[in-house]
Amino acid sequence: MTASTHFLLSVHRSPRLLATLLLGFSSGLPFLLVFSTLSRWLREEGVSRAAIGFFVWAGLFYSFKFIWAPLLDRHGFPGFSALLGLRRGWILAAKTGLILALAWVAFTSPGEAAHFTAIGAMMVAFSSATQDSAIDAWRIEMAKENEQAAFAAATQLGYRFGLMAAGAGALLLAEQFDWRIAYLVMAALIALGATTLLWCGEPNAPPSRARRANPAAAPLQLGLGLGAVILVLAAVLAIALSAHAAFGALSAHLLQPGQILRPLSVFWAWFGPYFGPSLFGAFFVSLFLMVRPLRAMRPDAPSLRHPFIGPFADFIRRHAYWAIVILGFIATCRLSDFVMGVMAQPLYADLGYSKSAVALYSGAIGIWVTIAGVMIGAAFALRFGLRPLLAPAVLLAAIPNLAFAWLALAGGPQSAPGAENLLLDNWPLGVAIFADNIANGFAQSIFIGYMSSLTNKQFTATQYALFASLFALFAKIMAGFAGLMADALGYVMFFVLTTSFALPALAFAIALTRAKLVNHSAAANGEGAAIATAAPIT
Repeated sequence: MTASTHFLLSVHRSPRLLATLLLGFSSGLPFLLVFSTLSRWLREEGVSRAAIGFFVWAGLFYSFKFIWAPLLDRHGFPGFSALLGLRRGWILAAKTGLILALAWVAFTSPGEAAHFTAIGAMMVAFSSATQDSAIDAWRIEMAKENEQAAFAAATQLGYRFGLMAAGAGALLLAEQFDWRIAYLVMAALIALGATTLLWCGEPNAPPSRARRANPAAAPLQLGLGLGAVILVLAAVLAIALSAHAAFGALSAHLLQPGQILRPLSVFWAWFGPYFGPSLFGAFFVSLFLMVRPLRAMRPDAPSLRHPFIGPFADFIRRHAYWAIVILGFIATCRLSDFVMGVMAQPLYADLGYSKSAVALYSGAIGIWVTIAGVMIGAAFALRFGLRPLLAPAVLLAAIPNLAFAWLALAGGPQSAPGAENLLLDNWPLGVAIFADNIANGFAQSIFIGYMSSLTNKQFTATQYALFASLFALFAKIMAGFAGLMADALGYVMFFVLTTSFALPALAFAIALTRAKLVNHSAAANGEGAAIATAAPIT
């Protein structure tokens, strides 16, 4: 009996494992609906590439979910948690928010009022990020110690099927009907998934968590915490869209197609992305200044036992100044493909590739190519270790950007009159997507495995949350400028330029590979740990 067959039989025989699979599907479903799938819809409605880039910032909720995650531990959601328990109550609340947000997006008209679509996208991302935190907590607490790997694998499998539904499934529905129907069907799938909560069971609450809870303070703390996060990110997105609209109006109506501002646009497109690291400059300078005091502290110092300071201080104390290099690598290793990915769907639309063709190559076939890349990466990591593969993984993640530059030059479908074939006529699209999927599947295995190996088992959750947030945060901030770059440079030069964004990560990777670090993998975690079961970082 093969391992996959054994796993499927286990899912069939275990209701808890089946519930984990279905909840993983619900977790993966919303992600593409605020990223690539939404980008395709926006481009078809005539939304500019610059504005499409700004929509990426709605996804920053995924990177900031650690801010309100403690609320999910300490307080139940009013009404729902009293009915279903702490974990299932939050999952149901998040699903309710998702259903309403997806319905909101479905009934907007991006070409006429993109700001309403942006509000809906933010609500989807916020609800989805909350759902992810609640489902992860439910899974970890529901599984016994010897079941954690199986439950994590079930989550990832369900997550991949959710991505397929939101990618290929939504595109096919939009082609056969329209975008409104596509998003409403996705909302219906979320609603259908909520029925899992009726029979999946509630994990037993640890006594310590029950003692921490303060029901009287819950509504106020919840409202203040969530309100602050929503206001900050709403302001960022609103300012970006408003500034873009104002800039476009000024350029079109006062300066006669932007003849004066054109050089400034080109300058920003080429050099603007390199100003982005200055946003993190203060962080790394502060980190540099903290290394010596933290390493000088006594091991029994009270600060090192603080639930927030302790995990961070542990990482700094173990790696000293190399912590700056490690965190620099984590912040930049996915920069090139994150920025490039924002313009992939607009490119497909502008070249004339049908939604069916994109669904075929990126979903129906592409998902398995990605899984193949993940498995190849895991096999290489087990054979050679993780650190020697950091630099190759960075290069592999960036090189497919050149395939998209070639696709932009190659043009649209290569169909002959009277001999249309969905698979063969769109082969340039397939080449670019397959190159990107297998390379990034490989890189994902290496990067996630490397971050897992850095954690101390005493602080696994907190330290990995830090790495995961930094892993996606910087790249998403920079990806918001992708549309401005594509508008100023054109698709070909844009994809060539984004390939160069891998250079900082490559430099960090080479330094880490050659360095002789002591205790580089903490607490005997072992290189390659969690590669096969780690879920994609959003």
